Amino acid sequence: MPVGVTLVISYFVHILNMKIGYLWSHILGHVCTTIGMVIVTFATTPSMVIIGFGIFISLAMGLVFNTSLYLIVDLYPYEDKYHLTMTSFTFMFFSMGTIVGPPLTDQLIDLTSKWRHAVAIYAVLSFVVDIVSTAALKKYIGTTKGIVHKKKEEPVKLVHIRIVDWDYSTGSLDSTIETSSEQDEGCKPMPKSRSRKQKWVMVIMLTFWAISWFCNNVPLVSFLVVIIKHAVDKGISKQIASYLPIAFGVTNGIVRAIIIPCFGDRFLKGRLLYAYLINFPALAVVCFMVSTRNEYWQLMLFSVLIGLVCGPIQATCYGAGNELFNGELVREIYSLASLTSGIGVILGTAIAGYVRDVTGSFEVLFYINGALSLLSAIMVLMTILTRNFLYNKVK
Repeated sequence: MPVGVTLVISYFVHILNMKIGYLWSHILGHVCTTIGMVIVTFATTPSMVIIGFGIFISLAMGLVFNTSLYLIVDLYPYEDKYHLTMTSFTFMFFSMGTIVGPPLTDQLIDLTSKWRHAVAIYAVLSFVVDIVSTAALKKYIGTTKGIVHKKKEEPVKLVHIRIVDWDYSTGSLDSTIETSSEQDEGCKPMPKSRSRKQKWVMVIMLTFWAISWFCNNVPLVSFLVVIIKHAVDKGISKQIASYLPIAFGVTNGIVRAIIIPCFGDRFLKGRLLYAYLINFPALAVVCFMVSTRNEYWQLMLFSVLIGLVCGPIQATCYGAGNELFNGELVREIYSLASLTSGIGVILGTAIAGYVRDVTGSFEVLFYINGALSLLSAIMVLMTILTRNFLYNKVK
């Protein structure tokens, strides 16, 4: 639930950043975290737990993560040679918290003997992190308003040198300098005014893009939610099965911390959409295969493979948005993908439970997930074809 809400509210966080700045958005997120933890610590009814986790913690995750991401892409735009590296690190730290958090919480509960004590520890840690990170952020960006988004650039002034005469006595060039307000051909953005046909093509392309992210996130969250239970159904002990999502998280983190930083900016820029045509079908293949495997090492292998496949997808989502309209409407494109991804995350859990109730196992669920991954790949292909059509055919 918190992860789904985090993705759904990404555009609203963008608006909030523009209104009150990154710093205060960051502070508000950590305040929501502390309030949510305190409510859960002293909760006496299930409704209070839902309010604490489902509302305050979800809003906190959305505020802190999206604010951090938008701050990073302002500091390292797509043109920067470290853009994919820094966005990948941002997603890595976010995924580490969501994956490592549950087993760490279990350990805290075992040590303290009460879950309330574990939540209280998180509340104190959140408050400390809030103070330290706020102080660091204020010092780093230098203003409580955060980084101001770049204004529309003025036309580039070109300098033309016209030779008038050569002064033989001094050996110097006698010239006049003229300035022009014409913009360099290589710097021209896409025209803002578009025909009705172009606009409809753009709408169709964004529809394909949104569907692809919804279809991709349903299998991902379903796998994380059900893999332990699926392993237990296959006769594997719960204690051993609990290492499966950890294996996914470790390989996912390796991709985002090492592989993308080492190769992403150098080899993937301009090719991210085509890379998805490999990742999404690979995810489908793994989903189809995991449904019929009974051995623990097989499930562990597929957990690692899914981590390797899914690692680059979310980490490069923002960068891929730059490749749809040549750098235009990037935050809107990312927000649309996040919105449909969040809906997929929220519905993925419900779909997993419904399939289990109807069929009595999770095997059918993995076939459904594989089909959705293939559909996601088809939607990405349609997005690429529509984009090429937009730039090459529609005038």
